[in-house]
Amino acid sequence: MSEGLRQGDPLSPLLFVLVADGLTCMVNNCKNAALLEGLWVNNLDEAIVNLQCADDTLLMGKCHSMEAIVLKWILYSFEL
Repeated sequence: MSEGLRQGDPLSPLLFVLVADGLTCMVNNCKNAALLEGLWVNNLDEAIVNLQCADDTLLMGKCHSMEAIVLKWILYSFEL
């Protein structure tokens, strides 16, 4: 317990999923409040804002300064 987690620890993927779920909730809240539009794909009914695969997270949005500010605010809040 005093040394923390190390790479390859079996708890690492679980902790990543728990923490990444918090980031997803923050992004979805901003999307529902119309602060983020995301990326529209023709085959989907909804815009994509974030994708997560294994230990990678991809955030997407329109090329507007307001969306960049909102994404920066989300990441800063997530860091805290």
